[in-house]
Amino acid sequence: MSFLEKLPALRFLYLEENSYKGTEMLCTTQGFPQLEILKLESLGVEEWKIEEGAMPSLKILHLENLQELKMVPEGIKFVTALQEKKVINMTEAFTRKIQVINGVEGADFAKVQHIPFQSLHLCSNRLGRVRDHKKQRLIKKAASMFTKVPNLHEIGTPIKSIQAKIVSVCANMQSLGIKLDAEGEGSKFTSEMQTRLRRSYPHDQEDDVIAWR
Repeated sequence: MSFLEKLPALRFLYLEENSYKGTEMLCTTQGFPQLEILKLESLGVEEWKIEEGAMPSLKILHLENLQELKMVPEGIKFVTALQEKKVINMTEAFTRKIQVINGVEGADFAKVQHIPFQSLHLCSNRLGRVRDHKKQRLIKKAASMFTKVPNLHEIGTPIKSIQAKIVSVCANMQSLGIKLDAEGEGSKFTSEMQTRLRRSYPHDQEDDVIAWR
């Protein structure tokens, strides 16, 4: 993170699984000056610290399946530009801290109450219950099509070739009895990201853009 936060033009950052090895994450003062969208998924981070003045331009925060994270960082309250927070498949202890239950505010509610739009989704770990390794690989591949944040260098990938790959994966999943909800949360997230990219880069004239890892 010490290297990434010094990149002056970094606007979109998506970290998942093996992309970050530590159990502690620190965002220092003046770090990530232009970062607008941050997505953290399936990391082993136990403690996340945000210093005052870090991520001053952050607008969207997406936290998903961070099973070791104990609480929302105290410094999130200093990220005043934040407009949207999405929490998916986090631990019950974590989610209870950011909610108001029966009129009682959770321990971390005050840290996030300044964020205008917040969503919370509790999902069962379906992938963890699938023992067939072939099915696991297909599910992961299909999920990546709908949940990956677009990278700037990947904009403009021919949409037809992407659609062909999606059709192929869906066909394989159906043959194994796996249902794919193409209108699920992941596809909505990708659609939102594409819309924001177009607004940020109006000079791009492609009919559609999509990320492919």
